[in-house]
Amino acid sequence: MRRRGYDPLTVPDSKDPVTPDDEARDAYVLRWYAHRLTPFEVRVQRAALAIAKGQPPAARRWAGGDDPEVRAALAAGWPRARAAIAARILREHAAEVTLNLCPRCTHLRRSPQARLCLACGHDERG
Repeated sequence: MRRRGYDPLTVPDSKDPVTPDDEARDAYVLRWYAHRLTPFEVRVQRAALAIAKGQPPAARRWAGGDDPEVRAALAAGWPRARAAIAARILREHAAEVTLNLCPRCTHLRRSPQARLCLACGHDERG
């Protein structure tokens, strides 16, 4: 359950662990608003994927894994980089980004158009 007073626009402090709620929000923003990524953020995302999949060095170089700026962005790990990217998108495109929260339990729904909450089963389809 989400805590009362939940603010989806906050980014966790670098010392605090990334919570599951924050991870869900970040994944939602990157999936549905990926067209707002900068070219650098795309390289960071590709490099993180190549590293996670255990790709050979040539594939990592193609993905940008040998770029010092990309390595610096991933130094704290992919969850932190993803949180920073999602926070930038939420900050710079707040008018466009819609976080579809369930009115009953305030969990983030699967997509911006979803009417069914997968957490509590609340259905707005009528």
